[in-house]
Amino acid sequence: MVNEGWGFAELCAQLTVNYEEGVPLQAVTWLRQWIYDSLLHRRDS
Repeated sequence: MVNEGWGFAELCAQLTVNYEEGVPLQAVTWLRQWIYDSLLHRRDS
């Protein structure tokens, strides 16, 4: 994901392939952890 420059929307789209109904919970869980770990940064458009 990082190497390919995916955004959060692309991640969520890919999650639907793997997790189907659990996508919102999985996405929020990862997002919360990334914020906690300071792994996110603003990407200039």
